[in-house]
This record gives sequence, structure tokens and C-alpha cells, in this order.
Amino acid sequence: MNRPAVETVRGVDADDATGRPPSLRRSLLTWLLLPLWILVPLAAALVYFLALEPALDSLDRALTDTALALSGILQSQHGVPSLPISDQTARALTSDLLDEVVFAVGDGRDRLLGGNPALLALARPVLPGQKLFLDVPWHGHAMRMVIYGAPCGDRACPVLVAELLGKRNQASRRVMLAALAAGLLLALCLGVLAWVAVARSLRPLRLTSQALSQRSLQSLMPLPVNQLPREVSSWARPSTTCCSA
Repeated sequence: MNRPAVETVRGVDADDATGRPPSLRRSLLTWLLLPLWILVPLAAALVYFLALEPALDSLDRALTDTALALSGILQSQHGVPSLPISDQTARALTSDLLDEVVFAVGDGRDRLLGGNPALLALARPVLPGQKLFLDVPWHGHAMRMVIYGAPCGDRACPVLVAELLGKRNQASRRVMLAALAAGLLLALCLGVLAWVAVARSLRPLRLTSQALSQRSLQSLMPLPVNQLPREVSSWARPSTTCCSA
């Protein structure tokens, strides 16, 4: 009479072994960690663009400082501008350890006052005191160029300073690596915190589950309901009340 019951129990065990119910821990971790795959790359991209812009702006300001220094050398006598600059001063203004730097100064009427004549051909019209930044080709390479309109009489004398993009590319790589490192560190910290939070939150359920699996049908010991979270303690109260009665 008891043999069919044993076979039924074995059948239930086999079903449990082949098709387990979903894990609450796995579900919680999935819904906590899955958004990190979206939020962390977005945060890294945001950090990259926010940090890259001021880095590139500082390099543009360095170009502008050179252009202002050249404009300070400009002289105008009787409405005729000139650039009394020595070779030593020109080398000092264009010296750079990483990138090639070139300059050109015009008189506002397409005449070269000093510097590289090929660079002056890339000039654009500017107003006195105006600054214009451009990316221009230079002998098969790209250069960052600033055009400053230096006031000289009744017109603006274009002051052009350009340099290769080595420092800019280097700054972009460094900012990208820093943003990726910050994103990975953030993901690691949030992942560990999520794992610890889920483990600590499910600990009372795990202890109660172990207590239920170890007790016999004849046991009348009440379950530790006070240790359970409020959201799930209601299902254990009936059995505790029954056992206490």
C-alpha cells in the first residue's frame, strides 16, 4: 500500500532535479546587475566627453596665447603694418617637444608679414579681436589652427598659429582610459554591493529554508518568524501558530 506513495515521491524528486523553480537570488542579482551593463558605459561616455572638452580647450588656449604673443610684436607706422621678429623669437614661439608648430602673419591684404606663406593661404576673414579655430590639412596631416584678427590700423591683420594633433590625440587616449577605468571600478563596486545586499537580505530566508528542510513531520518547534522579512513572514505564521497550538 505504501509502494505507490514512494514511487510518487521519487517522481517528484526527479522533476525537481530536472526543472528547478527560479532562484530568488538569481532574479534579484539579474535585475540589479543588468542595468549596470547599460548605465556604466553611459556614465563612462559622459565622463569622457565632460573631461575631454576642457583638456582640448586648454590646448586651444595655448595656441591663442602664441597668436596673442605674435600680435603683440606687430607694429604699424603710417598705416603700414610690420612684424619685426627675430629668428630666435620665432623659434621660441614655435618650439614644441611633441608637435610641429607653424605660424603666419598677414597684413590683411593677402601679404605675408612673417612666418610660413603656405599657412597664410589657409586664412579666413576675421574681425579685429575675433578668434577662429579650424582643423586644416597640412602636408598629409591634420592640424589645429587658430586665426586671430589683430587690430592694425583700419583693418584686422590675420595671425595664424597651427600645430599637429599629437597632444590632442594623446589627451583623448588618456581621458578615454581614465573614463574606462572609472567605469570598470564603478561597475565592480556596484556589483559587489549588490551581491552583498542580496546575500544579507536573503540570509533569513536561507536559514528558515534550512530549518524547514531539517525538521521532521513530528516536530512542533515554531519557526523563527521574527527573523523573516515583513514581506514574507505572513506565510510562516500559520504553520508557527499550528505548531504552537
